[in-house]
Amino acid sequence: MTEQPGPVPMVDDVPSCHLTSRRIPPRAPGLRMAVALVVSVASLAGCNGKTGGGVKPPELPVPPRGKTDPRRPAAPGSVEPAWKIPPGVAARKWRYVVIHHSGTDEGSAAAFDRYHRKVKGWKGLAYHFVIGNGRGTVDGAVEVGSRWKGQRVGAHAGVPKYNNFGIGICLVGNFEKSVPTKKQMEALRRLLRYVMSRFDIRSSDVIRHCDIVPTKCPGKRFPWPILPPPK
Repeated sequence: MTEQPGPVPMVDDVPSCHLTSRRIPPRAPGLRMAVALVVSVASLAGCNGKTGGGVKPPELPVPPRGKTDPRRPAAPGSVEPAWKIPPGVAARKWRYVVIHHSGTDEGSAAAFDRYHRKVKGWKGLAYHFVIGNGRGTVDGAVEVGSRWKGQRVGAHAGVPKYNNFGIGICLVGNFEKSVPTKKQMEALRRLLRYVMSRFDIRSSDVIRHCDIVPTKCPGKRFPWPILPPPK
């Protein structure tokens, strides 16, 4: 983007182990007691020292709707509930996706929202989505802006056509100096698959900010292309 906001301040599931018991002959009560003791200990400790048997493994707390739990990364290709258009809101006829970088080393949707309101005088966050890099928000977390929730035009492109019909996605970072994180790129691809499918957007209409205005955004080190060429 052309504007430069300043810097802003598992438990793993383990399989249960199934122990096969066999009957101990009546003439060996001592052995039967010993085996029973071993089975009881094994059911508490589980196989290989892991939780199993009758002990219920601890569960991770369920994150609030639309929030990203960094201990439960979204599966590839999954759609987060917050990406979906809220009930009762009419979807715009989106035709493009415009990709940006923040031009800052750190940031978040909330930080950029404050900057765009107080410094730029805009009506809130210019983008529809912001993807964190771990400095200001969780690495790979997709934050949803109010413009997406309300299906409002963006203020990110500098060209009316791409503000009116382009979904603005900003990755936190300065990709003139560094590259996006692996989690950021994974999240971007998941988000692109969703919006492209939802609005029938062609891969040729997924563009960089520098493709439409004279700017370095999203930076010379941003991986491009990120999608297969159109057929």
